[in-house]
Formats: sequence, structure tokens, C-alpha cells
Amino acid sequence: MPVDAEWFDRIFENARRHSEPKPEQPRRRRDDAPNSGTYRTLCVRLCDGFYFPISYSTLRWRFAADAKQCEQRCPASARLFVHRNPGEDVDDMIDLDGHPYRSLPTAFLHRARYVANCTCLGNPWDEASLARHRAYAEAARQTVAGKPAAHPPSAHVKHGRGDEQSWASPRIGAGR
Repeated sequence: MPVDAEWFDRIFENARRHSEPKPEQPRRRRDDAPNSGTYRTLCVRLCDGFYFPISYSTLRWRFAADAKQCEQRCPASARLFVHRNPGEDVDDMIDLDGHPYRSLPTAFLHRARYVANCTCLGNPWDEASLARHRAYAEAARQTVAGKPAAHPPSAHVKHGRGDEQSWASPRIGAGR
């Protein structure tokens, strides 16, 4: 390409365009953008207000998946609550309908007293829990025997040989 007066004009025109200040965009505050920022999601057990984390830093579009995970971890009766992270804490959390945790009749109850039958998956000695553990043992036995388990264990399906301790000490390689 021959160097001439137009060549210099093209170079300097391009440099001038890139060095000119751009008009300043108004800055958005974090509260102005409803879908911005990260959140901490917590699963709240409704019988005593006990909460445990699902995600420490997630986005709004993940709330449905976190709510499903909360329901799976605590099927007895739980609800997903969220608060901004960083900037807020459990005192500020709200459920997905916008109701504050503080307005629950059982909010922070777990800090003051023990509620005997308030669990997510039951007590380990409950029949449903025993059945679930028997199913885990049976699935492990089938996998070791070379047969993949047909279904993941479910608390609703009773598995095992019938004796109460079979879930605790599966006999691997016992020929079953």
C-alpha cells in the first residue's frame, strides 16, 4: 500500500475515533436491576424454623432448581428462602413469594427449644428410614454382584430380608 496523505488521514482518523470520550452511561444501582447480583439460598424446615444452605452464591434463574433440591432434602415440610450475598444475612431472607422469614410463626424457634418430631427425613430408627437404608444396602449388593440397581432407593419401597439389622451390615459377596 503506497504511503500518501490519505493514508495518514485514515490512520489519524481511526486513532481520533478511539480516543474520543464516550458519552457516560448512567450507573445502575444494585437495587435498580432486579435480576442482578448473587444470592444465598437456604432451605427452611417449617416445623421449627431451622435452616441449612442449598447454595452460597447463586443467581435468580437458579431459584427453581434450588427449591426442588430443598424439597428433596426435606420433603416433610420446607420452603426455600433467599438473601443477597454479600450484603444481607438470615435476618433479611425472604421466600420466593416475598414473605420474610421473620414473619414465620416458627422463625428461629430451633434456637430456643427442641421440637421432638421435627425432622426432614425422619429419625434413623423410624420404619421409613430403616426401609430407605435397607434399599441402599440392597442396591449396593446388586451393584457388587454385577447387576446395576434398577432404581435408586426410595423411602416408599420396602426392601431387604425382613430382619431389622440387614441394612446395617450387608453381606457383600454372600452369593445372593
